[in-house]
Amino acid sequence: MTSSQKTLLSNSTAGAEHFGAISDSVTYRVLMSPFVDNSTAAEVRSAVISTGHAGISAIPGRPLIVDSVIQYSTAMIVRTVQCATIADGSGTDITIGLTRYDWGASAGGDGDVSIRLSTTVTGQAVQVYRGSPLLPTSTDATTEFTDDEWATNSNLNVAIPPLPTAASPDDGTYRPAGDIGGEYLDWNGNPISVLLPAVSVSVEVLRRGAYFSNLGVVVADAFKPFEAVTYVGKRNNVAFAGFGIGELLCTGIERKVLDGEWTSVIFKCTSHAYRHAYQVPRPTFMTTMGTMTYQGDPRSIGHTRGVYWKQPYLEGVDFAAFFTTSETAYITGATA
Repeated sequence: MTSSQKTLLSNSTAGAEHFGAISDSVTYRVLMSPFVDNSTAAEVRSAVISTGHAGISAIPGRPLIVDSVIQYSTAMIVRTVQCATIADGSGTDITIGLTRYDWGASAGGDGDVSIRLSTTVTGQAVQVYRGSPLLPTSTDATTEFTDDEWATNSNLNVAIPPLPTAASPDDGTYRPAGDIGGEYLDWNGNPISVLLPAVSVSVEVLRRGAYFSNLGVVVADAFKPFEAVTYVGKRNNVAFAGFGIGELLCTGIERKVLDGEWTSVIFKCTSHAYRHAYQVPRPTFMTTMGTMTYQGDPRSIGHTRGVYWKQPYLEGVDFAAFFTTSETAYITGATA
């Protein structure tokens, strides 16, 4: 009759990596009696990762189970299994590598929430008609995302009389209502390209993909692409990462595989000096208002009289809703 005896060897190891895995490696020595009944390393491995061997069940992608008891926690997942026959043929050393990534309270308080925030300041080339223009004074998340706010906000120019007529053409002083003001930069009605400051913000967090539980049941992916797409191409309707309402535009959400089912998710957004609005000229065709001649300039450069804002991003979303409460608290504290 064949019997087995297993021993947990003292050469087990444990480690942790910042924004990486919490890892453990354990080695069990299984001795068989009689020796002739000892299986090959390959046979032992096949048993360990399927039906089990000497009470050890180490299926990659699932928790380690020894004598029907889950070791460590359900979050600590088997990643590698190495089997080596003992030199005298009396048994097999089984080394099992495990990792988990769920730092923080959910993992027993081993560390802080796993998150990385980075910012990059660059220059963004923008076509403009005016320098130092007036911007709508956004008061709340509702008005900021309405087209009227960008046309009639009280901070923009009000109409300065007299209104040009066929009998009394524009003398160069008229400003239409909603004009963005500022300094004339266009050249005879053609915009010029200027470099404006822009801040790119990236927030990287960990998300667990779909996996098998210890019972072999599929647990759904924590990252939902159909939910993530609701952020891309939208501006923040709540202050986020130190930026006010409407100042950030979500430009994409990137996902990278780290280890097994664990992934890194990077939420990307960028700021814009004009809250992502464009300067657009008022058409002068069939009107009594044309371009303005810059008086006193020997070059007689004309400038577009009426310039307005066009805001193409009129949908807002709370960027913080993409993150957990702990992650949001970190972002808020890090950018205070």
